[in-house]
Amino acid sequence: MTDNSQQLLNDVLAQQRQDVAPALSDQDYFEVFCAEQLLKDFDLSYEEVESGIVDGEHDGGIDSAYAFVNGELIYEDFDVAPFKKDVRIELHVIQSKTSGGFSEVPVNRLISVTRHLLKLDADYDLLPQYNAAVKAVLNNFRQTYRSLASRFPTLKISYHYASKKADGDVHQNLQLKAKELQDAAAELFPDAEVEVEFLGARRLLELARRRPKTTYMLRIKKNLSDTDGYVVLSPLTEYAQFLKDNDGKLRAELFESNVRDFQGTTEVNAEIVNTLQNETVVDFWWMNQRRDHLSEPCNAKRRHSNNRKSTDCKRPSNIYTDRSSPAFSTRRQAKRYG
Repeated sequence: MTDNSQQLLNDVLAQQRQDVAPALSDQDYFEVFCAEQLLKDFDLSYEEVESGIVDGEHDGGIDSAYAFVNGELIYEDFDVAPFKKDVRIELHVIQSKTSGGFSEVPVNRLISVTRHLLKLDADYDLLPQYNAAVKAVLNNFRQTYRSLASRFPTLKISYHYASKKADGDVHQNLQLKAKELQDAAAELFPDAEVEVEFLGARRLLELARRRPKTTYMLRIKKNLSDTDGYVVLSPLTEYAQFLKDNDGKLRAELFESNVRDFQGTTEVNAEIVNTLQNETVVDFWWMNQRRDHLSEPCNAKRRHSNNRKSTDCKRPSNIYTDRSSPAFSTRRQAKRYG
């Protein structure tokens, strides 16, 4: 006898669709839901989730796809200049089905689209069997991966096959197909980590219940604060550590999206990077390098709790991407913070 997972998932989907996107069909909202749950740690906006949905005629079995560099979503004309070292690229390909359980047909289609569209020198004009949306998303990934080739990025490719009517059991024949899909990606990217995940109703509910981490530790040198707020001095190495998660990715959830966001190699950002990398004597106190982090609560043990986000991610992004620069040496920290 099956448990109540499928009925509970249907209830969750119906209630959330009514609250968030009542105009969407059940299938369309299920695609949004799956992407949101699977990519929860990337803290994507609703618009960013929508940008990766490619479902439609000639989609090659892909309902949505997203690529990231160190946790930042890749988009058209993505600026790779800030990424110098320890570059990690992730590609997530999602198949979302509201009818039936798991079957071999969608996996076969993913094998075919992998061999065609993930080949780095493939001419997409010669592949009319795929729609423009899926080609655009995967081409953004290809161009970014090639642009970062000299920095030898690590690559992880994840295929997610979600079915709300599946109970989670995967037939042996389907497991063999999943291995074939892994092999198809590994043939193109021998050094990549490739995974294929099947998600039934129970697993989708587990993801929906999970909440991202909201409490982080920031080590400081000095606390200049009173009772209800904190003004602190923190070494750049500690702040850079604070900005990244266990996988070395930028914690996107720490930053509030705004019109400016991180603008790549602008004049201001280039000067910040130059200071971090080259200057040996600098009057730190004349710099506008205060970071405002809103949180609730924040205590004397220096924990940043229930984060309410930084108001600007421009300078933290520079600090994150250039954390290997001379500015992070012990000598430089002594000059700035001693």
